[in-house]
Amino acid sequence: MHILKNEKGLALITVLFILVLFTVLGLSVLSITMQSSKVRTYTNEETDGKMLAEMGMLYFKEKLETELSRVTPEDLANPSHPLRQAMENPGKGDELLQQYVDKIAANQDENKNLYKFTPLPGSPNTGFAIGYVDCLDDSGENALPYKDGKSGTSQPYVRKLKVSVLGVPKGGENAGSFKTLQKQVKLTSTVYINTVPAPFHYAVSTSNELRLFGGTNIIGNVLAPVVVTSTDYRYSEETEDKTQEWKTAGEAWNKPYIEGNLFLSNDTDTATKNGIYQTGTPKAEAPTEKSLQGGTPIATRQALRSAGIMTPLTLADDTKTELSAPKPYLPGYEPPFLETVEKDDIPTTLFRKWADQELTVKKYIKDIIEANRPTSPDFTVENNESIFFGEGEATGFVKVDPPTGTDKIFLISRQEKLEAGEPPSLTVRLTGDVLYHENGKQLFIAPDTPDYKATVEMGDKDAFTSNAANTENPFTFHGSIFIDGDLDIIKDIDMTGTIYVTGDVTIREASNSSRENPDKENNLAIIAGGKITLTDRYTSREYNDPVKLEKWFLPYKKDEDNKEKVPPFSAFLYSDSTLELYSVKSINLIRGGIANGSSTAKYMELNTKRETDSLASRLSIQFSRGIFERATPGLPPGDQFFIDMYDEKYENVKSDITFTSS
Repeated sequence: MHILKNEKGLALITVLFILVLFTVLGLSVLSITMQSSKVRTYTNEETDGKMLAEMGMLYFKEKLETELSRVTPEDLANPSHPLRQAMENPGKGDELLQQYVDKIAANQDENKNLYKFTPLPGSPNTGFAIGYVDCLDDSGENALPYKDGKSGTSQPYVRKLKVSVLGVPKGGENAGSFKTLQKQVKLTSTVYINTVPAPFHYAVSTSNELRLFGGTNIIGNVLAPVVVTSTDYRYSEETEDKTQEWKTAGEAWNKPYIEGNLFLSNDTDTATKNGIYQTGTPKAEAPTEKSLQGGTPIATRQALRSAGIMTPLTLADDTKTELSAPKPYLPGYEPPFLETVEKDDIPTTLFRKWADQELTVKKYIKDIIEANRPTSPDFTVENNESIFFGEGEATGFVKVDPPTGTDKIFLISRQEKLEAGEPPSLTVRLTGDVLYHENGKQLFIAPDTPDYKATVEMGDKDAFTSNAANTENPFTFHGSIFIDGDLDIIKDIDMTGTIYVTGDVTIREASNSSRENPDKENNLAIIAGGKITLTDRYTSREYNDPVKLEKWFLPYKKDEDNKEKVPPFSAFLYSDSTLELYSVKSINLIRGGIANGSSTAKYMELNTKRETDSLASRLSIQFSRGIFERATPGLPPGDQFFIDMYDEKYENVKSDITFTSS
């Protein structure tokens, strides 16, 4: 009997122990389940918030572009129009902000936590909220005032904003309940509202066919209707009889590389489909549209990756670099992002269009020169006499001192009619810093009649003497230059502004940086009606020695031996002509961009090679945001607004948010 009672007690204790054990386990499982649910909710809210924030940033850009597209060229041409006045004299809360930006985003200059909420259609408590900070300070910096060029040098308008977007994935009775979310994220971006002409928004831009033969590095966005690529490249060599012989060469690693977006503009007027075409060895003659017909263009990023196009490095390479290479001269392993757009949706014109007529560079320059031609020029050159601005002596040239205290300098040649084959009617050499303190000047160099042309030599004064190794006296000028003729740049210059040339431009082993601050990039635009050629750049730097060659690709700094690296040429280059750049035995590093356009430009062709060991490219083009940050005197002012965004990143929200309704 006692044994039975003891067994019943033991059973009761066992049951109670099991109940307690399962209760503890159940509570633990429930706690873990609830915690997992919270984590999942947290993750879902953060993901939805990021997606909505990205949607809001895109909405801000497209909405603002749409609103500003309603501003007509006639409005901007009217000096009394409120928007034109705000562009000429930007200030806090001016017409541009009040009538356009404030309708989309909340001004956070006084309240950093104020946002304008925009709900999604059918979801009143879900959407995104946008705020902005005007980067304009009391001194007027961080905005470039608009100047139309009628009373002085022109300058496009640029306004810089800091835009923040909050994604609002859910809400209660009002959007303000967003601040109760466990996780708050915001997307920020630097935004430039500007009228900078369309070609200067890209590292490479053409309204025609783009040919990437060999291994060009392009860091920035690219715009082209059709892209033709080949691992082979074309180049010329001088034969024993002093003639030029064209050759082709190339290896499997000679692939172009684009770190950015490739915009393929669809031209519905041609039979060739937009896309990327692979071709074999490039011939001496240009590929024709007919030769591309029947081929299958590549128009997706995955197809590029699968075909191994525009990927000099692969993920299997031991020497791979990160996607955002710290040096623009080394390639990555990912192809560019592709986007197909209608050709009419992307403007490519350099100048304003009047009555839908194309204005060529040559006509634009001649019109400007004639509008400014004085009855009594500052300098008149007779009988093919050549002059130079600079220091020292120049054999065969007459030294002249430019006038001071004037906004314009005009050089004109007067000559009897020349026979065929005679030299140009005017040669001008510009060297040294004789114009250094004449900021904002306009320099005009032109013949007296349209039958002749001028030839201008520009560069370091020692490049024209026996002291060519000393490069301490670059031509220094801040302003705009108009040349009716050809331009030859030799060695270094220090120029901020715009050079207009009706003819051809040749750039020989030149750099363009501030002599006072070599690390500072100068804003320079060279706009030519003819061809632009970069030739013989650093071919003497023992380019056949891979070890020594690798040093020349590094950015412009001095190493332990105080030996200079190859400096970049800081400039935006634009040509109305077919553009061909060859960089096989020379090294070309362009910080800015290159572009061509107009009906006379049939294509743009870039020929270069990569180095076997490092895969560094001899031709690198890196887009410079300096075009939005610093003034470029003489740049065409433009009559269309653009919205450019950079520095997009996510940040945590650290304070409570205040919303206003849109």
